[in-house]
Formats: sequence, C-alpha cells, structure tokens
Amino acid sequence: MALVNQPREDDAINTLQQLCRIRWTYSCNGTALGAGSRTPVTSDDMVRLFQSLAEGYGPRKALCHKVEGREEECFTYGDLAERSATFANHLIELGIEAEDRIAILCEPRLRWSVALFSILTARAIAVPLDTRLTREELRAIVADAKPRMLLVSSQTAALGKQLQQACPEIEYLFSLESADRNDGLRCIDELSTEREHPGRVSDFDDPAILTYTSGTTGQPKGVVTTHGNLLFQIHAFRKTMGKHADDARVVSILPLNHLFELSVGLLGVLAGGGRICYVNSLMPHEVLAAMREQQVTCMVTVPLFLKLLRNAILREVERKPRWQRRMFKALLRVAAVLPRHMRRRLFRQVHDQFGAHLDYFICGGAPLESEVLQFFEGIGIAVYQGYGMTEASPVISTNTPEFNRPGSVGRALPGVELKIVNVEHGCGEILTRGAHVMQGYYRNRALTRQAIDEEGWLHTGDLGFLDAQNYLHIRGRKKNVIVLGSGKNVQPEELEEIIFDHPDIREGCVLGASSTQGVAKGSEEVCAVVVPSDELLSRYFDRKQQVARHLHAIVQQNSRVFAPWKRPSRVVVDCTELPKTSTRKVRRQAVRAWLESQGSQS
Repeated sequence: MALVNQPREDDAINTLQQLCRIRWTYSCNGTALGAGSRTPVTSDDMVRLFQSLAEGYGPRKALCHKVEGREEECFTYGDLAERSATFANHLIELGIEAEDRIAILCEPRLRWSVALFSILTARAIAVPLDTRLTREELRAIVADAKPRMLLVSSQTAALGKQLQQACPEIEYLFSLESADRNDGLRCIDELSTEREHPGRVSDFDDPAILTYTSGTTGQPKGVVTTHGNLLFQIHAFRKTMGKHADDARVVSILPLNHLFELSVGLLGVLAGGGRICYVNSLMPHEVLAAMREQQVTCMVTVPLFLKLLRNAILREVERKPRWQRRMFKALLRVAAVLPRHMRRRLFRQVHDQFGAHLDYFICGGAPLESEVLQFFEGIGIAVYQGYGMTEASPVISTNTPEFNRPGSVGRALPGVELKIVNVEHGCGEILTRGAHVMQGYYRNRALTRQAIDEEGWLHTGDLGFLDAQNYLHIRGRKKNVIVLGSGKNVQPEELEEIIFDHPDIREGCVLGASSTQGVAKGSEEVCAVVVPSDELLSRYFDRKQQVARHLHAIVQQNSRVFAPWKRPSRVVVDCTELPKTSTRKVRRQAVRAWLESQGSQS
C-alpha cells in the first residue's frame, strides 16, 4: 500500500541525526578516535521523533497483537501518535510532574508502547517491570522506584492492587487492556482530557527509563537510561544495519522490560517504518506460524530461542525418509562454501516455514553456541551477534551485514569507545565509554562511582579481547570466575559451550562449589549442574542413578579438550529446568543456592 508523504531513506536518517546531534566515530583497541561526546540536542527531541514518525508513516501498520481465539488488533503510526498524545495529556492533567516515575507491569501489548511514548512525552520516567518476578521482588523494586502510577494488564491486575496497598506512593492504577475485564480498573482508552497540552521539553541528559536489572534480588539496582541514550541507540541501529533496518517486519518474543527489546526491537524498528507483531510465546511452532503470517524479515532474539528453533527444524528433518535426511545433512555440510543466495535456494522448504522473507536474526543477551550459529548460517539466514548490558542502553558492539565475523560480538557501535584493561593470558576486562553509557544507578552514587570511573569509562565486569580487525570477543564474567585452591582461574562460559553439547543434555551450568573432601576441602572446585533431556529420562524411566552415571560420562568425555584442572570434579543432576531471568539467562546465584542445599550429592 502506498504511503502518504513517506520520507525517503536519506531524509529519515538525516532526521535522526539532527535529533541526536552527536558526533559519530569508530573506535578501536581502546584508543580514543572520537569521544562520542554528549553535544546537547534540542529540548523536544523525543516529541519531535514521535511526530515525525506519525507524519511520515501515518497510515502504515506499526504494531499488531495476536491472541489465540481473537481477531488481530493493530495500531497504525497515526493511531500510536494520537493515543500517546491523549494519554500524555491525561498524565499532565492528573498532576504528573517531570521525572515522576510511572511503572508498567504488563506483558508486551500495543498499549505498552502507547504508555511508553506518553510517559516520555510528559517527561516522566518509565519503569518497566518484569512480570515474572515474585511479589516480594516487585515490592522491593516499587519501594525503591516509588512510582506515582502503576499500569497493569488483566493478568497482573490483582498483583498491581497488592503492590498499591503495600506502596502508598502509588496514587493511580490503570489497565492497559481493552478486552472484557473483571478487575474493576479503568483502561487508558477510557480516559479523556479537557484540552491538549504540548509535550514537555526534554534534554539529552533527562532520565527516560528506569530499568531494574534482570534477576534482581535483595537490594534493587535501578539503571537510569536517558533520552539521549535512547536516541543514540536508535541512530546506531539505523546506521549499522543500513537498508536492512528499513521497513522491517518483526515478530517480537522478548519482554519489553528488557532494554535490548525496547531499544532495538521496538524503537529501532519503528524508526525505520517497520511493523512489530507481539506473540507472547517462545514455543517454536507458535512463533513459526506468526512468522509465516507476518512474512517477517528479521527478528531480535536470544540464544535459547535460536537453539529451540534449530532443534525443532532438525526434529522435522528426522521424520523424513532416510534419503531426504541424508540429503539435508550433505547439503548442510557443503553450504558453508556457497553464496548466501544459493544456500537459501537449497533450503527453500525451510525458508517457507519462516514465511520465505526472513533475512537475519539479531542475537544478544548470552553466548550463542557455535553449532547453532553455523546451522542458521548454513541454511542462508544471517545471525548478527551483539554485546551489551543494561548499563550501556544496552548495545555496545554488534556484527552487521557489512562487518560480520562469526564467533565474535562485532565491532563497537559508531561513537562507542572500547578498551581492554588488566590483561592476563590475552584477555582482560572490557571498558566502554560514550553517549550510550547510563546516567547512573538510581539514588545510588556510591554504586555508580564503582561502575563508572572519573574518566567516564563503564567497567562492564565482562572479560574479552579485541582481535587485529577490532572485533570484540567475549570470554566470560569476572564475577563468575572460579578460583581454585591452586590459584588457577576457570571461566565457566568457556566450559559450558563444549561440555553440555550432547543431545542427552537439555541444559547445564558450570559454577564454583566448595569442596567437601580431600586436601582441597573448603576451597572452590569446578561443578557441573546438568539437566537431562526428556528423551533420556524416558529412556531410563525411573532409574535416576543410571541417568546420573550416563551424564557424568558425557561430561567427562566432552571435558577432555580442556586442561585437567579445568574439568568438572563434580557432576550434579537436576531434573527440573534451571532458574532463569526473563531474558532466559541462567540465574547462577539461584543454582548455587540449590546446589548448596543438596550437600555433597553428586
């Protein structure tokens, strides 16, 4: 369908550049080739951005939501702008002041985005909450953020009422659902205003988002992301992905409380006139059905989903006649030397399952297994791995269509500086500086000073190195390092990619555990917690000891590629799924607590 006043590609990019007014440069090896300085922008930058999108893409579909048994609901860019302006007016009339916090406890929905744009237009601060956290964890976060308003869905309405009772700072409680409800809450669609209010001015350094890091326990730690941080990420995504960022059709499966999905999967896609469909599922068959219907061109995802998707495809292949299975595997072996367009032709049937238009995945949040990466590259779908953290708004580096080195997490974004410090054995801590770095931790100057030094370098706590072409390679987390009694260090992530690579292993986690016997008693030893596959459990049925012996043998065999002191000295079997954050990262502290409760079992 033709667009009314659709901006040209160069116009869209220039608009974003003018909004940001930031000097973009590449940096390498930690040397300052350009500081990515924080030049002030015009005060109404976010308001102008929303307006420019509505003016350029007004009748085009921006967001849609598929719910089983219901007709698909869609908002155009014009709808999004109009609804956001209406709710922003209501916020101002209610007396919401600049930098007041408004929390969102809701699954990804169309009105989630309406709420976000309204909050930013009113110059308040959005506090996206993880719907998977417990009531106690959410109560601690709300007590720290002290929001004046809480926005909920029908699924979280009861919990929202409990949080309002526990936190008197919450004056207003509204629903983001438009469907039939029995919660007694007013939906934001039902709110009206007496007159229009202009969007409040917002500077580059004004707070926009207050994100509490995933898996928060104990004392909450809120990351303050500014308007400038968001604009930086929008422009960097558009610049690095080039024409591939335009008119994207995306199926969104990640929670919007995660900054990766919010900045890249929402704002980055909308800035290019794309369309986002929310599915709220990680089940491969449901996501595949949506991908076919929406004819997706790209997806923002995490390694776990890619692994699930690959396994689902391979299961389908195994159901084929023997000659077809052998042909598939033979083609996969030779595909690596073929151009991408030929690989796509060879595996056309697989591409048809994706809707025939899928070009690439953007993957982040955790390390991606090499065999998963090789599989998708083999069938002709690019996987651009990136690296970031909430404190960096969140993307720091990424592979791109122009610069892609599988196995790395790409080069620094334009305007981002990187350097490696305290190097040992070719690896050191990754530091970064630029307009992507957070303002700080909310109401915690001491913690902020620990993370960001006097020169503006953010200490990531991640370990890695830059190769000769300035591609960044990640080797683990400083805090995850296992220090053995001998003084040697073991990085768990290095082992996990190899020792759990077996069809009988569903997942696993390597961590340090206190040794309970021998001369090493009391010091750390390498422990592998292994979750068996469903097929293995059904094979051995109720014979748990045989399952344990089988998994122990697999871990021992796979560990032979490592030095003896790196190999797990304990293997513990857990038949339940490992605890994870909303972005599917294993919560190591929770696994460690479970392990300690098991005593010396192995």
